[in-house]
Amino acid sequence: MTKTYNFRGLSILIVDDNLFSCQTIGQMCFGFGFEKIIKMTDATEALEIFKTNNIDFVICDYNMKPINGTEFTRFVRTASDAPDPYVAIIMLTGNTEQSLVEQARDAGVTEFVSKPVSARSLLDRIIHIVEHPRPFVLGKRFTGPDRRRRIKNHSAAERRAGQFGKQTLDATESKE
Repeated sequence: MTKTYNFRGLSILIVDDNLFSCQTIGQMCFGFGFEKIIKMTDATEALEIFKTNNIDFVICDYNMKPINGTEFTRFVRTASDAPDPYVAIIMLTGNTEQSLVEQARDAGVTEFVSKPVSARSLLDRIIHIVEHPRPFVLGKRFTGPDRRRRIKNHSAAERRAGQFGKQTLDATESKE
């Protein structure tokens, strides 16, 4: 049995300085059922929109100017006037080098999708965010969804007694 999702009441902010890409992603989101879709080609202006609107999802490109997607994400996660540091952020990019993916992850990106983006891959990431929310970390050196995705049983003594019971989130397996 296939699940259906109702995204009608949710809002999405799309930030991509490529107008065609921004419009294409917007059409995909409309097809998924989102009705409140805000498309911005300037990340600086998008930050102002983010401050004044209730946004449930952000989809942003990595390679933008004057600020890139990583800088945009850091602002959303850490700025004192950011209204919702917990918002789900999906990063899009045509450059999938490991260092870039790690940089985006360390900025607090929730999910990562490589370009060219298919409707299926984008919808899969949105559904994954909804069905498998990760704990959120607010720290001095990192703010965002927990970067560790897998829970692994350890045969050694528990390093974080009481925090996760017998299972520990293993940072060495966080690259997915």
